[in-house]
Amino acid sequence: MICMGTVKVIDGGALTTIQDLGRFGYQSYGVPQSGAMDSFAFSLGNIALGNPENTPGLECTVSGPVLEMQSDEILCITGGDMGATVNGDPCPMWRTVHVKKGSVLSFQGLKSGCRTYICFRGGIRCPFVLGSASTFLKASMGGLDGRELRSGDFLFIEGGPAGYKEVAVPHAVRAGIVNSPEIRVLMGPQDDLFSAGAVATFLGSQYQVGVQADRMGYRLSGPAVKCGDTLSVFSQGTPLGGIQIDGEGVPIVLLRDRQTVGGYPVIATVISVDVDLFAQLKPGDMVRFAPVSLQEAATLYKERLRVKNEFREATRCVWGE
Repeated sequence: MICMGTVKVIDGGALTTIQDLGRFGYQSYGVPQSGAMDSFAFSLGNIALGNPENTPGLECTVSGPVLEMQSDEILCITGGDMGATVNGDPCPMWRTVHVKKGSVLSFQGLKSGCRTYICFRGGIRCPFVLGSASTFLKASMGGLDGRELRSGDFLFIEGGPAGYKEVAVPHAVRAGIVNSPEIRVLMGPQDDLFSAGAVATFLGSQYQVGVQADRMGYRLSGPAVKCGDTLSVFSQGTPLGGIQIDGEGVPIVLLRDRQTVGGYPVIATVISVDVDLFAQLKPGDMVRFAPVSLQEAATLYKERLRVKNEFREATRCVWGE
């Protein structure tokens, strides 16, 4: 039987938005990709619930919302640990949970990471804009009227078939979240504009995430990376994870809501499997960069796909789909 559930927002938290895996095919028109910052954690939550990976869910930043279930719901919480509770009792992460009607899901405070995901069995019902439910705040596009969740909002859940199935995301499948990670990068595409000394500074230094850190990008503080006589390049498309160096030598890591074109040189690009890890950093966290080859990056990506696909096939058996 198919049913429709309802969740009332008591408190929206610091920044909670509806996201899916993003909006593709419109960057040539100036529309960014958007989507879950930690797409891997988001996907695993949906897979555990038997949902398609792109099913709309919630992204919570720094502090979580307070949600009252006005119907029985099956959900899965992944990503950073914000101390989830149901009616004041600890709520497990990385596994499906049956939360009964009238229960309140809330969060005690950030323990690890920066972003937590709440996925619901069946997903959140909302209009798709340019093929995606993802919220792009700067253009008031997608999600819930293009904005963050607020007190008094209601979420409507596309309830799946009745019946709770217990599914846990194995530890071997989860991506690790650490406070001071080493982020792997591919050098380029404009690393040739930098001297050997500047590249050595970039790769040999530790950088701190500054207060200017949002879904568009993170501005880092640390040793300046000088770009010789060339401070800009012709505007061109910006890659996810691209690390721009501005005129003052400051590294800026571009993320899901990044501008679609830019004129600062990109010294390196965070490899796709580490973009999710980087997105769990918060202001004050430290980070280093380590170069890898294209072949190494491809091997890491293929391994992540393999592990995720194996988990997806296992959950299909559990949900009988």
